[in-house]
Amino acid sequence: AWGDIDGDGALDLATGVGFGISQPNRIYRNNSFVLTEGEELLEGRGQSDERYTTYAWGDMDGDGFMDLAAGGPGIAVVVYHNDG
Repeated sequence: AWGDIDGDGALDLATGVGFGISQPNRIYRNNSFVLTEGEELLEGRGQSDERYTTYAWGDMDGDGFMDLAAGGPGIAVVVYHNDG
């Protein structure tokens, strides 16, 4: 899913993985139309063990920053709140 997580006007990319794949969920930041090496998505205090397959961007808490919702079949939806 594409969304501007850092407010710089360039769309960043959140990627999920399929079931049975050991790679982490990642966000790739867009710096002048070049995607950076992906950062692992974190849930709470540690890396998420869930392998999300579906993402949606939106300002879910009304603070003006794009937040990211992640989910998949058989797992709970998690919202990553962006504080700017």
